Amino acid sequence: MAVGAGCAGGPSFTCASCAALPAEAPQPAGDNINPMAEDTLPDFPDAFLTPRDAYIYGKPGEWAIIIGLQPFALDGETVETVVSLDAFPWDVAHPRELAGTTHTYSAEDRDELDVEGSIYLRHAHHPVDVSRVAFGPADAGGVQVTIKCDLDFDFEGGGFKNRPARIACRLMFGEPKARSYRVIR
Repeated sequence: MAVGAGCAGGPSFTCASCAALPAEAPQPAGDNINPMAEDTLPDFPDAFLTPRDAYIYGKPGEWAIIIGLQPFALDGETVETVVSLDAFPWDVAHPRELAGTTHTYSAEDRDELDVEGSIYLRHAHHPVDVSRVAFGPADAGGVQVTIKCDLDFDFEGGGFKNRPARIACRLMFGEPKARSYRVIR
């Protein structure tokens, strides 16, 4: 097995055990095969996915959604971050027109679309794979939405198990207000 090929983080991430091996060496046997094995990682708490403010903006064929999350404590610090979803191909002049629609994406659809999603955590962007976006009612300032997605913490070794998520919130029309989503010290 090539170095890094069996890491929980996938081919772009090399765990400490694999990094210490010479190229093309077999992985060690025993408990140290992969110190970041999925079954030993903690769950990413639902409480960390509580929306604070959220926006939808863009243009026909290129809509983006930014969901600011409530601050939470992690690794002894208070963290502010967002779920960022870019390049939805909805052909509408204004996001108000999305009210009452549902968009479902199969694994094949997601491979073909250029929709990119991520959550920034522990100094890394972790993919957010969207499978469904259901819009509710809209008013002059925004639209309700429920997003079904998968959070991929394996991608850059985020220290949590991969997990499905459901995020429901009100998206305000327009670009996000200037806000620094960062670690607060």
